[in-house]
Amino acid sequence: MFVLVNQKGPDGLPMVRLLAESGPLQGKMFKLKGQRAQVGSAPSNEVHIPLPNIAANHFDIEVQGDNIVLHDRGSQGGTIVNEQPVSGSVYLQHGDKIAFGAVASAGGISISPFAANPQMQEIFLSEQSVNPVDDDVMTILGSPLARWGSSQPPPQPKANLRPPPGPPGMNATVLPAAQPEPQSAWRQRKLEVMLAVGKALSRPEDITTKIDRVLELLFDTMDIDRAAVLVLSNDTEEQQKEQDEAVKVLGGMAPQYDEGSDRVQIGTWSFSWHAYRDKQGSTEPLPLSSTVIDKVLKDAVAVMTQDAQAEDWLDSARSVFGQAIRTCICTPLKTSSGVLGVLYADSSRTSTPFSRDDMEFFTAFSNQAAVAIENTRLLHMALQKERMEQDLRVAKRIQQWLLPQQSPSLYGFELAGNSLAMEDVGGDYFDYIMLDEKHLALVVADVSGHGISSALVMTMTRSILRGSLMPGLTPADILMRVNTLVSDDMITRMFVTMMLAVVDLETGHIVFSNAGHNPPLVYRAYAQQVETLLPEGRRIGPLGMSRWARLKPQYQNQQTVLHPGDILCLYTDGFPEATNPAGEEMDIQPLQEVLAYYAQYPAATVLQQAFVRLHHFMAGSPSSDDTTAIILKRTH
Repeated sequence: MFVLVNQKGPDGLPMVRLLAESGPLQGKMFKLKGQRAQVGSAPSNEVHIPLPNIAANHFDIEVQGDNIVLHDRGSQGGTIVNEQPVSGSVYLQHGDKIAFGAVASAGGISISPFAANPQMQEIFLSEQSVNPVDDDVMTILGSPLARWGSSQPPPQPKANLRPPPGPPGMNATVLPAAQPEPQSAWRQRKLEVMLAVGKALSRPEDITTKIDRVLELLFDTMDIDRAAVLVLSNDTEEQQKEQDEAVKVLGGMAPQYDEGSDRVQIGTWSFSWHAYRDKQGSTEPLPLSSTVIDKVLKDAVAVMTQDAQAEDWLDSARSVFGQAIRTCICTPLKTSSGVLGVLYADSSRTSTPFSRDDMEFFTAFSNQAAVAIENTRLLHMALQKERMEQDLRVAKRIQQWLLPQQSPSLYGFELAGNSLAMEDVGGDYFDYIMLDEKHLALVVADVSGHGISSALVMTMTRSILRGSLMPGLTPADILMRVNTLVSDDMITRMFVTMMLAVVDLETGHIVFSNAGHNPPLVYRAYAQQVETLLPEGRRIGPLGMSRWARLKPQYQNQQTVLHPGDILCLYTDGFPEATNPAGEEMDIQPLQEVLAYYAQYPAATVLQQAFVRLHHFMAGSPSSDDTTAIILKRTH
């Protein structure tokens, strides 16, 4: 048996189709092309239905303006429309049921399944209640999806066949009114609709497509004027400020906390994913009632109003009155992990407000949508995490390439350096650059924080520093230049500390300047003790290179000399600020002890033992910062 589906297509023209509702072709859709189509088992027909109980040319369907006419071609057994045999021609309506009567066959008489069993239970599809949806839903139901009504089970429907208003003499059959649908069938239809919705929402899609599909199915199943899906943002306010600042400074390189579309703010709630729709299709953000949405999210309950204009609690809701909203439903999108947003629908109609049945159906629909959106979002997050981890692995390799790959070969000196990032990438930086044959520049820097943002700032600082190492400039001059250039592009609340030293490899004379960094340590071989090279003059402090350093601090040049056996140690605060399980900080003394105890060993051994001592002190406690050190030992 087949159902006639008559809907307007996207171009506004009629789209006539036959849907196999039962039998071996159940769920298959046959499209009628042109103004008149022949239907039968012969392959030459415009609509070829290869079944044994169908004549080669069984009937024609003709589109006459807004009317659809079935012309029986005198096949043996005839054609049955809505359980009544048809002779000649008859006008059809959307939702009419068409079956094929008995026809002659090689084995005798073949009876159509419907004719053989007229008591078959079928869901009644009236002209007012049917709306087609996508193929997945049609396949599930085996018929066009019945729109969920806005009242109790429908009243007794009109007759499905009308007297033809066409030319005189056209044969027609008028059927008695169909019986009203039983309550059990109405409930069964609801179950079938929800199964169809669940199937349609289960397909793998990106989250933007998923929330658009939710609204598409909602309009296919309910009589509403407007609807919206709003998914709450997971980002904290602090994260969003950092991201906005990073995007402003670093553009596409900035770390993204959420790849949602442009944010929407409704009241105090921020939504990162959203979609809006009215009867014409997708639309721009709608002025929704923040009063309704606030109540749904705060109390995690569904809200329905049958006359929003008369509700006392909505007196202050300007959008309700401005949009002439009469009846609306808003439910939380609830999952096992909590409320992830809202599903909202409203209408301006006054005659048929939303009912308790609508609320029940809408809530069930919302639960289906919530699970589908949450699953899609979790998949999105998993893929995003996988991409992020892959990007981090690449970033880690890039950052490692930016650090010295090996120590230069120096006559009379040994040099070793290392950096351990707290995360995959870090904000610590060390470098040694040969300025000429006699002069070596050593630098250790620490960007505030850690992770991707710090690593990006570190990379920027490294490039600026290397470009500022020009002949004739002292370390203080170079830091002044770096401070000026870095400050212009520094992200709010971030800063860099740096120690820069230039070593004369012939004399051991060192000129250094400190921009708010940890003071260097020097082991003196003649005294067998470690001294700290404290900064002279005004100390810039932790904001020595921040964007807030607008007073152009005057960095100081300091000097010292390394004699044979002396060791210079430049380090970041990952050493003194490391903590053990008791929460105690390591301070600088253990590093001083390593320099003194291993002074007779090569520079690489001294560096290795410094990290070993750090590891033993922390005793398994997680690292709270990146850790970096350079060891320069004069051997001759």
